[in-house]
Amino acid sequence: MQAPNIPDNEIERLEALRQLDVLDTLPEPRFDRITAIAKHLFEMPIVLISLIDSDRQWFKSRQGLGTCETPRNISFCGHAILSDAIFNVPDALQDERFADNPLVTGPPGIRAYIGAPLRLVSGLRIGTLCLIDSKPRQLDAEALTDLRNLADWVQDELQRMQLSDAVDIIRAQEAQLHAILSNVADAILTVDEQARILSANAQTETLFAVSRAELLGAQLQTLLPKYPATQFQKLVAGDAPTQVDAPQQFRRNALGRRGNGQEFPIEMAVTVMQSRQGRAYIISIRDQSAAQRLERMKSEFVSTVSHELRTPLTAIQGSLGLIAGGAAGPVSDQMEKMLKIATGNCERLVFLVNDILDLEKIELGRMTFNRVKLPLAMVIAEAVELNKSYAAGFDITLAMQGSAAPEVCLHADKQRLMQVLTNLIANAAKFSPPGAVVSIETSSVEDGSVRIGIRDNGPGIPADMREQVFERFVQIEGVEARRRGGSGLGLSISKAIVEAFGGRIGVECPPEGGSLFYIEMPVESV
Repeated sequence: MQAPNIPDNEIERLEALRQLDVLDTLPEPRFDRITAIAKHLFEMPIVLISLIDSDRQWFKSRQGLGTCETPRNISFCGHAILSDAIFNVPDALQDERFADNPLVTGPPGIRAYIGAPLRLVSGLRIGTLCLIDSKPRQLDAEALTDLRNLADWVQDELQRMQLSDAVDIIRAQEAQLHAILSNVADAILTVDEQARILSANAQTETLFAVSRAELLGAQLQTLLPKYPATQFQKLVAGDAPTQVDAPQQFRRNALGRRGNGQEFPIEMAVTVMQSRQGRAYIISIRDQSAAQRLERMKSEFVSTVSHELRTPLTAIQGSLGLIAGGAAGPVSDQMEKMLKIATGNCERLVFLVNDILDLEKIELGRMTFNRVKLPLAMVIAEAVELNKSYAAGFDITLAMQGSAAPEVCLHADKQRLMQVLTNLIANAAKFSPPGAVVSIETSSVEDGSVRIGIRDNGPGIPADMREQVFERFVQIEGVEARRRGGSGLGLSISKAIVEAFGGRIGVECPPEGGSLFYIEMPVESV
């Protein structure tokens, strides 16, 4: 006996068969009808729809046979699926491949076998429609054509079964998506490349006080007055890649306009999708009115508290200084230690209050700058001298690397620029190990700017935090960071100041370790 070979595409074939979800299902009239017709048409005692699994042949429909499956290694159908042609064995006893097969020598006593392979749209062969007789048989060409037509009928029914399952899944997914879109708190629109609204969910009606019927086909500018078609195209062209292989998303703050003409702040998330018809855009819109009111209330509260704290803190700081200086009489060693701790904590509170007030000025656009020409070399030298004693408190040495040309100047506010450099140098000193050197480096940048870098020997900044460190109240997690303290506002304030001067701020973490915080500023010749 010769067992059937395994097809080269066996893994894909089995996967396709299992995706049909037909194995071990109950008999179905649509398949039994075909085998009954074949049994009558060809006058065969046994007709089967056989599907070849990994180690068995299983019969979806059977006429004239009691069992529902047999081992694959003795199956005739296992041979039949190796080719697209009808597999014909006129007399199994005369065929050396099957003469001693237990299905030939024992029940059901196969002598003639004719099997038409069942193919999926992919071309993968998963089984057969087969005719079996207990005596030798040979079909003529016309009968073989009829068998092939019946096998194609079986294939169509299998494809319909798969299509029906797919339709049910799609309908379930559509129902789920509809439920989500109907209940989500955000307005969700789809828009084409000409900024025409293609669809809108129920929340869009509520948020914008306009019916969906009015929106369909209307321009996006109906809801977002700042985005006529040309402006919307510039927006998506500037943020979306030329070729969209996967959905891309970007966010914008904008103004929405309700049906009554009232404008209100929104945040919109635009997702770019590529289809055969071209690009489409899914826009999710969230009302920011409440969030902005809450943010204003929080800012006003923090500002009020900060202003109220500043005066008594300054008085406390001055009083502590006087006491420590002996103005109220001699100070014992123990009291001196306690006064030093109190003074240090008071200074930290004053710095925090000043940072909060600076942040308030920046957010409200009230921070004023007295911009003048500043020789770069002088600025660097003063920053080093100003922070030398602070760094020494951490056993850190400050060193200048590179020399700025005397004629190189910056156009900036000296006090605010010094605030930025002091902040960066202080951070570098705090996070470097004792005995280390913090370098203040200057170098030219290709666009005509100058870079001032502060290089430390600390633990570095994790890659996923290098953008976040310039946000408000963000601090690197960890025991060491908490021990060093800080308000989490210094870098955010520094970023705002540098950008106000037309520069940029960033951080790099070299492979050798540590961090390099830098600012890049446009230069101006004297």
